[in-house]
Amino acid sequence: MMRWNAGLAAVAVLAAGLTGCRQCFMTEADFHQAKTSVSLSPPGLEYDPHASITPGPANIPAPMNVNDLNRPIRYLSLPEAMAVALMFFYILRIFLETSRRD
Repeated sequence: MMRWNAGLAAVAVLAAGLTGCRQCFMTEADFHQAKTSVSLSPPGLEYDPHASITPGPANIPAPMNVNDLNRPIRYLSLPEAMAVALMFFYILRIFLETSRRD
């Protein structure tokens, strides 16, 4: 078995050496397009290091509480309800097993 592994490794190294390594990350056109297009990083990140951790404007509603119950109804199908119940049961089982060991 060890001879097979050594032989296979030798063939792989030989094949890699014969085919050569072509290191082309991206073409010049792709690089220019990526450099000039709209990116996901905040503008001026190279000058302001805190720009990446500053929260941006978001349209996320506040979490529902007992004083604000005016939310749209979210209907739940039976398979989705069973999946959520099984997921919570799995998490509870892991929690109980770890607390029993301590």
